[in-house]
Amino acid sequence: MKKPIWKKILPHVIAIVLFLIISMLYCKPALDGNVLNQHDINAVIATVIGDKSGIKMEILTEEPAMQFYSGNFMQGKNVMKGGKKDEFRTSFATETQHYPDSPNQMSFPTTVLNPGQTYRTQSIYKFSVVK
Repeated sequence: MKKPIWKKILPHVIAIVLFLIISMLYCKPALDGNVLNQHDINAVIATVIGDKSGIKMEILTEEPAMQFYSGNFMQGKNVMKGGKKDEFRTSFATETQHYPDSPNQMSFPTTVLNPGQTYRTQSIYKFSVVK
């Protein structure tokens, strides 16, 4: 008599669930990814609002993408304003840019700058306060 399919796959499902639980407990998932943009300097690509300060930052750019990093590898080795250390996720970084691997992907916007050419781009970091 054949085993039901669920009995065959159950050990694999349990292994995957255990892997995910261990990863979440010990690896602390990070955000380190690329956000795509429509090359429109008038469109906001990202908005960040401080939960305590109410400081709002909007990012606009002509670049086709923006890299976001959530600060997962900060280790408390640097002292910031007010004497606080740069612990896990106490800060983040954004960088307007072309797509990763652009030089190797013909379908991506080019990053080639030939001799004599000038590269110009504009990114705006607009700050305000939300009450």
